[in-house]
Amino acid sequence: MQSDRFPEKLSQPTSAKYGKTGARRRLRLTSLGFFLLKWNPLLFLLALLFVVFSLWAGKPAEAATGYAGDFLRLGAGSRALAMGDAFVALAEDATAGYCNPAGLSQSRSTQLLLQHSERFAGVIQNDLIAVVIPGKAEQSFGVSLFRIGVNDIKYTKLKDPAKPLDLSQNRPYVSRRVSATDWALYLSFGHRIRSRLSAGSSLKLILRRLGDNTAFGYGIDLGFLYRPLPTLSIGANLSDLFCTPVRWDTGAGDVITPSARVGLACFWPVALLRGELTSALELRAEKESDRYDLNFSSGVEYRFRNLLALRLGSQQGRFTAGAGLRMYNRLDIDYAFLQHEDLNNSQRVSIAAQF
Repeated sequence: MQSDRFPEKLSQPTSAKYGKTGARRRLRLTSLGFFLLKWNPLLFLLALLFVVFSLWAGKPAEAATGYAGDFLRLGAGSRALAMGDAFVALAEDATAGYCNPAGLSQSRSTQLLLQHSERFAGVIQNDLIAVVIPGKAEQSFGVSLFRIGVNDIKYTKLKDPAKPLDLSQNRPYVSRRVSATDWALYLSFGHRIRSRLSAGSSLKLILRRLGDNTAFGYGIDLGFLYRPLPTLSIGANLSDLFCTPVRWDTGAGDVITPSARVGLACFWPVALLRGELTSALELRAEKESDRYDLNFSSGVEYRFRNLLALRLGSQQGRFTAGAGLRMYNRLDIDYAFLQHEDLNNSQRVSIAAQF
């Protein structure tokens, strides 16, 4: 039987091209990769993250724009945001396409999620609609549509551009008003590779509008979810894996740099209170300006009889909180409060239904 080794015919071309020593070395490395995936998925995930970060470290700093993907970091789902957005190891609902597409494989029913928020005194409007459709053979599909908009942006001019600004004689006036809107469409797929290990990916399509100008971009996210124990979940998500180009119709362009999320979640039944306690911790690597920064997020949730949930969290040092209510065992209404020390605090509400 040849279930534990490669067929002899596969080694012949490799040996001819690289010699016996090179062929044996490559076969050993490939066999090691398959061994890690088959027998120890956690080591496989850590090895994959190490390789990806090594590739990123070799990229020149000027190859990408540090802030081009900020609009994609606003988060999804009030439950996740109330827990500090430490959700990469918990994403098993309609938000998984954004947080971790591997979590889609855990879905057993069709889900629809709607979210709306007005951030910073209503300046920024954020909307989300997400759908998960379970498939066959431990796999599910998801579609998520994000919209972030800012209306009534004022363009000003001086009455006499040839003269300097003078508040009495040469005051600026509003020449026109425009809107800025960003759309992001996630087409996601999640598959359970083994009983405890799932993988998933999202194809991301981006459309940006600023006044009369438009830009288009595309990227790929890759996620993993590992459940070594019923009370422990480990997740990882690599966003914009190969860099995401965004090209404007003016000829200018941006590049969204890769980022990573790695986290774990623990679950404890609380028999005395007839509920379950969930805690989550997450580490993020995101590029700011010309370097990568590491940020921590954490969250905790207490769910009473699968009816009422109370949540607290910390997102990069900012306080978060929220609550959730389940009705008829099919409808979830979630609320999140997000603190911001420089701008106004914001609130989000999301509704999720199962069919």
